[in-house]
Amino acid sequence: MALTVGDQNATAGVSMILYTAIDAVLRPPMVKGMQSANPPATADQIAFAVSTAQANWKNLAFAIASGLVTSLTQTPLANPAPPSPVFATTFSSSAQDATFWPWLVSLLAVFTTTWAPTTADGQNLQTALKSFVSANPIPKQLTGVVQ
Repeated sequence: MALTVGDQNATAGVSMILYTAIDAVLRPPMVKGMQSANPPATADQIAFAVSTAQANWKNLAFAIASGLVTSLTQTPLANPAPPSPVFATTFSSSAQDATFWPWLVSLLAVFTTTWAPTTADGQNLQTALKSFVSANPIPKQLTGVVQ
């Protein structure tokens, strides 16, 4: 499901999902409490109370969905200073990304093995790249934090 807020009537998106959960949790004990009151509420009173509560729960679901979706989909450039940092962990390895890692190895091989430089500058660059790759092997995975 895409992260869409939905509407105040809770007919779509996250607001519908939240409203459905709120109604399922709160309506049964409310009805039961009204039925067991002394004197018990009439069917009309219960229906009116449920209808009023559901209208409020729809507004609550929409408010929560709006804040939740806005927070999860915020664009850092549009909101460069959120009240608190938002972090996500990222991971990439040759097991998960069988395209990027072999490509990276092949790219470095072009400069360090395949390429036959014909000038002193080219030979110096190739030597520097070989030295770098020898001292710093190509990683097999990357982990980090995206902010």
